[in-house]
Amino acid sequence: MIWPIALVHQIHALRISREIGDKRSEGRTLGNLGIAYSDLGYKQVAQGFYTEAQEIATALGDLLHVGIWLHNAGEDALGFDGSRGQQLLQDAIKVFRDLGKADLAAESESILAAAASRNSGASL
Repeated sequence: MIWPIALVHQIHALRISREIGDKRSEGRTLGNLGIAYSDLGYKQVAQGFYTEAQEIATALGDLLHVGIWLHNAGEDALGFDGSRGQQLLQDAIKVFRDLGKADLAAESESILAAAASRNSGASL
C-alpha cells in the first residue's frame, strides 16, 4: 500500500513548509493530501485540504492551482453534494478559460456533462 506511506511523507512536508513559511509549498502539499485522501475514498475529508490549498493559491495569485483545486473538489463533491460539485466545476471552468487553458476547461466540462447525463438517466 503506497498511499499510507505517501500520506506520512506529505504530512511531514506540510509541517516543514509551515515551519519555514513556504506558502506555495504548503498549498501544493495540502492539495496533494486532498488527492491522496480522495484516492483512498475519503472524498469529504479531501474537501478540507482542497479548500485550504485553494485559499493559499488565491492569496498567492496562483490562478492555475486555484482552478486545479476547484476542479478536484468539484469532481469529488459530485458524489455527495451534486449541486456544490457542479458549482465548483463551473468555477474551475471559468478560471481555466480566463487563463486560456482550454484543455483544462474541457476536462471540467466533460465531468459536468457526464454527471448531468447520469442524473438525467436516473430519472427515467
